[in-house]
Parts: sequence; C-alpha cells; structure tokens
Amino acid sequence: YYLQAEAQQAERVLRGHRGRVTACAWSPDGAVVASAGTGGDLILWDPDEGRQLRVLDRRNGALHGLIWSQGKNRLAAIDQDFTIVVWDMDQMRRIAELRGHFAPIKSISWSPDGGRIVSGGDDRQLIVWDVEKGGIVDSRAIHRGISAVAWGPAEGTDLVAYSYNDEEGQVFLWDLGVREHRRLSWGEHRAGVTALAWDRGGEFLAVGSGSKGVTIWDVDHRVVHEHSTHVGAVHGLAWHPLEDKVASVGTDSVVRVWRRPRDRTDAVDEPEPELELFGHRGFIRTVAWNPDGERLATGGDDGSVRVWQPLKAGNGRLLVENLPSWAWMLSWSSDGSTIAASGPYFDSIPVNEVGSGYVRNLRGVGRMPFSVLCDPNTSSRLAIGSDDGLELWDATEGRLIDEKIPTSREMLVLVAWSPDGRYVLSRYWNGGVPFLWDLDASEEHAERLTLPASQGDR
Repeated sequence: YYLQAEAQQAERVLRGHRGRVTACAWSPDGAVVASAGTGGDLILWDPDEGRQLRVLDRRNGALHGLIWSQGKNRLAAIDQDFTIVVWDMDQMRRIAELRGHFAPIKSISWSPDGGRIVSGGDDRQLIVWDVEKGGIVDSRAIHRGISAVAWGPAEGTDLVAYSYNDEEGQVFLWDLGVREHRRLSWGEHRAGVTALAWDRGGEFLAVGSGSKGVTIWDVDHRVVHEHSTHVGAVHGLAWHPLEDKVASVGTDSVVRVWRRPRDRTDAVDEPEPELELFGHRGFIRTVAWNPDGERLATGGDDGSVRVWQPLKAGNGRLLVENLPSWAWMLSWSSDGSTIAASGPYFDSIPVNEVGSGYVRNLRGVGRMPFSVLCDPNTSSRLAIGSDDGLELWDATEGRLIDEKIPTSREMLVLVAWSPDGRYVLSRYWNGGVPFLWDLDASEEHAERLTLPASQGDR
C-alpha cells in the first residue's frame, strides 16, 4: 500500500432540492451546473460561487436523466409522466415536451449535433426524436425493457448503445444509418446493466452493473477491462472529456475515478481507482465532468449537489511507500513529518518519515496494537491502544514512556486526543460507553473518566 496526498473534499456543497438529487449536468462553457430531483425542481447553480442562480422549472413529479447538449445550448430531462422535456438555455424557456412512451423512461442521450435525442424505457421501445420538429424520426420495438442508452460522440456517426433491463447484462449497438443491431455483451454484467457512457472518441464504452462492477469495452475488438471496487450497484458513469479515465458513483456513497488501461497487457486483475472522493451520505445517483475536465459534479439521496476539484494524476505527492497491507489506522505527527501505522496483527508500530522512505519501528508494544494516535502538541509522542491497554511512546527515541492498564483486558480503540494533550478518548473494540484517560495521572492503573451515558450514545 502507499499513501498519496490528494484533495478529497468537495469544493462546493449546493443545497436547495426538496428531495433526492437524481441528475446533474454542466453547461457547455462550464459556467453553470444544472440539477434535477425527486422534488420536481430543475435548479441552475453557479459552481464558482456556490450559489443558486434560479429554479428554471418546477414540475409536479420527479425529474431525472438530465442531459445538456454539447452541440446546441439545450437541456433535456425525463419527467415521471413518461415525457421528455427540453429547454432552450439561451432563452431560458421550455421549447418541447416529447410524448410517445407509455411507460417509465429510464434513459435519454443527445446526438453529437444536439438535434436529436434517443430514449428507452420500460415500454420496450427505442425512440429517436427530432427536437426541432418535436416528433419521432425512428423507433424500434425491443424484446425487453431498456435500462440505459448512450449515443456515440463521434460527429457524423449514428451509433447508439443500449442495454436490456434484465439480469443477463446484455448490451447492444444500434447503427441508425444501416439499421443494424449487434450484441456487444451477454452475461458479463451481473445483476444487469445500470449505466452506459462512451469515451470522447467513441472507441470505448463503460458499462455499470447492479453488482458493483464497472466494465470498459473496446467496441471494435471486444477487449474487456473490469473494475470492481464499488460495493453495490453503480448508478452513474462519466468519461473525462480529455483523458482516458472514467468517473463512477453508486450505492456505496463514494466517487471513484478510474484510468483506462492502455491495452490488454497494461490491465491488472484488481485495478485500484486513481481517486476516491468521500462526502455524500446515502446513494450517489449522478456524476458529470465539466468541459475542461478539472471538476466533477455529483448528486445523491442526501439532497446535495457537490462540486469537486480532484487533483490530476501525478500532481499528488508520494508520501509513504510499502505500508503493510493490513494497516488499520494511520496518524500524522503534529508537524506533518511522520505517519504512524497500526493494526491488530502488528508486532511493532512503524513510524514512517514522510518523503524519505525511512521507517522507525517501535518494538515491544502491547498485543494486537489496533490503534495509534499522535500527540497534537509534540511530534515525538504517540499513544497506542492494544489488548494490554494504553501505551505512551517517544517515537523519536523509540522507547516506552508510560502505560495505563484498563480494568478489562480487551482491545482498546483510541478515538481522539484532546487539543491540550492531556486526555485520550477511547472505547473497547466490542463497544460500550467511551471514556477518557487522564494522561497526567501518576498511577499506573489510572482511573478513567467515564462520559455520561447520554453523551456516549451520541
């Protein structure tokens, strides 16, 4: 394992929706973020200032599937009444309501020129719409309901990817020019397909599944690269507009960014994401890159839209290499010069010097040293919680300073150090009320200062 410095906090947290946020999209110039949700509001935001610009529309039912055309300045969304609603963003007004589906619409996608939309849903219809005329220009009856559609991005091509709403994970390619359909996958995506996204060149298709996986297909050579770090379903995918990487979100509340392997020899069995971004509470439903690829917008069940500015790969600074893979806890020293690691199977505590690669191991620590905390006031002192109790160590000299033995010999989990360095908050591994250790007490078996039960339950 390694530790790398990366920005992982949302730059902006935008709140104003009356329910879950189901979709978000960037304007072609990157100046505006649009979002929609179960409350029926379509809201426009200033991502730089983090403020609401206006509520563009307010529908009676939920909106989802929000897409902003790159060819023309138009915004489209799916209404729960089986309608596709289109807004002209130059005039800030609704210009079309496309009706033709007779069951819930699951997904929509713009053509590269911004003149047409393809849609699919539970009524087993693929429909191509002419937005100017407000009518259907092509359609196809499908054997099963459709879970996702994505129009290929290459100018002059009419290649549409779509997936069945079933557990077999079937993905098809529809060439509108020759009316040809061919199956890309069958059975590779467990628990069905939940999301589709083309790369900027139209050569690779990212497929999200209902069972944690993100699969990247080379549509010409049927080469598959699988990424399976998500816990639960993948709800949203977005390719970077300039680089070979894709962002994914889902039920596990984590935003992940993956880099596509250059070829089959570059692929690994269990690839690690390039970035993981935390902050949402609950399912994340949607993700979108801004046009220059510097920022991400996400939205989810916590009702927030979050704007992220993740560092580009390679801009992060490598801090520590070769951490044991079973490390359970890390703690910075007060001056940021070292990082200590702990884990229940350690026989010593490694204190890693940032940047140099030098490691000082504190030997003779208690059994099963689950947790470690560095003193917030001095870079040399740290506390270790283990089966044997609480130990204080001088990390610079590598020696034990003091130890506090609890009345119950159970694994001690250290939670936080008080700002003045006098107290350490802890609890037992199996739970119970947390308690404070007074480190200034002289007795070896120091009495712990137990918190009131009402505080411990919070």
